[in-house]
Amino acid sequence: MARRLLAAGHHVVCASRSAGPVREIAALGAEAMPTAADVAARSEVVLLCLPDDEAVRQVVTQCLPAVRGRTIVDHSTVGPDTEAELGRLVTEAGGNYLDAPVSGGPQGVEAGTLAVMVGGDKRVYEAVRPVIEAYASHVALVGGIGAGQVVKLCNQLLVCAQLLALAEVAEIAERSGVDPAALHDVLCRSTGDSFIARSRFPVPGVVPHSPASNDWRPDFTTALMRKDIELAWAHGSRVGAPPLSALRVRDLLAENVRSGNAGLDFSSFAALVPDHLRQETR
Repeated sequence: MARRLLAAGHHVVCASRSAGPVREIAALGAEAMPTAADVAARSEVVLLCLPDDEAVRQVVTQCLPAVRGRTIVDHSTVGPDTEAELGRLVTEAGGNYLDAPVSGGPQGVEAGTLAVMVGGDKRVYEAVRPVIEAYASHVALVGGIGAGQVVKLCNQLLVCAQLLALAEVAEIAERSGVDPAALHDVLCRSTGDSFIARSRFPVPGVVPHSPASNDWRPDFTTALMRKDIELAWAHGSRVGAPPLSALRVRDLLAENVRSGNAGLDFSSFAALVPDHLRQETR
């Protein structure tokens, strides 16, 4: 994201809890700062991308003394309630706040084709949108603060539900003597086609660039997806729409973490599906 901002002509100041990314982007022309609060003090727009609710809460709290007249855009995936709380704090401190989780993975950000789902005030959104478009090809205002996270969690739940179904149908096909590659070829030309089927088909050797064919090298880790699905379950339950499809996915992701696979691509939970099916048919 920072590289694309620089390429678009923006002046970028940056900070991170890890030194490596700061050195890398500073070598390309960004200005390194010691802390997030220093970044906020120097910036009109502050872009966050952090792994969980607590990290976002800590960074926003650090930035509060400097947010008057500035806009914080949170690209993390966290709970909608967390964003509503932080949005209130920033607004009370004289700043603006948008929650703006992203989808598209490393390939999407490299190509500048991320999808960004934004929650917040329309006036603030329109002012910041040209900045976000440096790394995104689809930017949509979906509601008030927190709404972006609701849409992102819906997306994550759908992604995992599709992957689980793909793992199950691949197992059916293999047990029936059908080549998984033939199954995949037909699915991608039928009504079962999806981005997940084309990019993360969970059988090694079928899709060359998929994590399954590359020792489950992560585009998005099991640990992060587990966190997202827990958030989706909690929010759905809170609003009276508990997503039942999340139950099996939650269990598989948790088991995958316990098995030492937290750092593998989230789609690696598909490798657990054959054993679970065998247990259920005994």
